[in-house]
Amino acid sequence: LIMGDHGMDSKGDHGGDSDNEVESALFVYSKRQLTYDSSTTNILSRIYEKMDEFDVHGIKSFTSKYGKWRSIPQIDFVPTLSLLLGVPIPFNNLGSLVPEMFLSDPENNKDNSIEKQLIGLLDVIRLNAMQVYRYTMEYSKKRPSDFSNNLHVVGNMFNKAEAEYKLLRGSSDRPKIENLENLIVLYMSFLRNTLLICRRIWAQFDAALMISGISILITSCFCVGLHLAQSTRKHTIFCNHAAVRHVLIQVSQLSILSLSAHQSDQFLAT
Repeated sequence: LIMGDHGMDSKGDHGGDSDNEVESALFVYSKRQLTYDSSTTNILSRIYEKMDEFDVHGIKSFTSKYGKWRSIPQIDFVPTLSLLLGVPIPFNNLGSLVPEMFLSDPENNKDNSIEKQLIGLLDVIRLNAMQVYRYTMEYSKKRPSDFSNNLHVVGNMFNKAEAEYKLLRGSSDRPKIENLENLIVLYMSFLRNTLLICRRIWAQFDAALMISGISILITSCFCVGLHLAQSTRKHTIFCNHAAVRHVLIQVSQLSILSLSAHQSDQFLAT
């Protein structure tokens, strides 16, 4: 995998927020064949079109705005590289694997059916979904208030996908391509919806803590200013260093206690 860490605009700048600056190219090479025939390409296109409604970036990350090239969120590299390297997906990952890197024939068997390739893709997407589901369950135990209104949504989606997966894998009949497509979309929808819900939960401002910090800052400035004003009237500027240090130490301790109380309430996934 060859990629850049950022793009560049026509002027050579790369610190802005334009598409040319924040997006970069990705090149993937593999000894295993990663090119598909027209039928496989059509299947991927149908899956991506169904997934666009679950996009979390405000743009179409599955069907591409660049024609045949589609964009891939950075967060999706975590599960993709983990499974390609044969290592467990990190516990607190919320990304979705890149299907193009798994929809291939491991033995380069030309007689291998599209159904078998889709089943292989379905199995790895299920691993990805199981990891994210386990994380949300553990997170909800630590912070039940965060997921109080959303836990049943992601839970129902995952349980529905699991029920259909077991039914499909337990059947002796040859699976239909349409059923495989819908099940893949269901798992990927669960992954994208979970990411969207978590971002809504975490991307919030703590107004109470912000007000506390501003109040502490204003109070400390007022106390130091008052002391300096009194010292000026007595012509003893900075002579009472102990008093100044005492005020600053008290304010610092109050700030540390406030920050510690806030951090102790955070859930750290390990």
